[in-house]
Amino acid sequence: MKKINLVSGVLLLTSACFAADMSFSLTFDGKTVNPELPLTNKPVKALTLNDDNFVKGFNNKDAFVLTNQANPTYTANSIVNFGESTVSFWFKPVNWMQDKPARFLHIYSPSKDKKSLLIYYFLKKSGSNDIIAKISGSSSGVSNVTEVTIPGDSIAQDAWQKIDIAWNTKTLTIYRNGEKICENPMFEAFTELIKEARDWTGFGVLPVFISDGDSWDIKTAIDNVAVYKSALTGKEIKESYDKDMENVSK
Repeated sequence: MKKINLVSGVLLLTSACFAADMSFSLTFDGKTVNPELPLTNKPVKALTLNDDNFVKGFNNKDAFVLTNQANPTYTANSIVNFGESTVSFWFKPVNWMQDKPARFLHIYSPSKDKKSLLIYYFLKKSGSNDIIAKISGSSSGVSNVTEVTIPGDSIAQDAWQKIDIAWNTKTLTIYRNGEKICENPMFEAFTELIKEARDWTGFGVLPVFISDGDSWDIKTAIDNVAVYKSALTGKEIKESYDKDMENVSK
């Protein structure tokens, strides 16, 4: 089986919708993992990839499916504006098992002195196909969390779909294919938590990750990951989705 090596810190000159507001993007065309990001934020880990890691993407180019090896992880500092941002990606379930949990595309900081702030962009709980975007953190020993959900019965099992998660200090919102599905108020402690000094460990791109670490049965293909510097409006998210669809039809 052909092996493909990921080279850390590749800077690509790619174009994307709202590129001026984008701080990170990731594509997989040509069966490679191609990040566009500041050169100071090289991937923490490099991967040796097989052809099995790639499928046809939503735009008829290549998309990524992770198997049981280390995930591509990037230094989160300066990539993500933790107080206000938008994360966007396309995905397609490959093997979606209801009885097991999975996490995808998450940012995490170390839990020290009860000041952790963890941002899970994409979470599938055990016993459900619901997609949950979750921001949680602890302050003075008190746990705080805000969640938004896309019901599992609206998730196509054999088709590409786009997910956008936007947040600021007031709200957390999740979109599917350019349409707002759920919005909830951000927990009050978030404003103070984002001011805490912490060494952000990483921004993980995880097309499959089982929280107990014991199984790799759940898989999904993923494509065109983007992180924006601000919380995009519903209008901007719809325009970005429409532009993606226009590019597919060309």
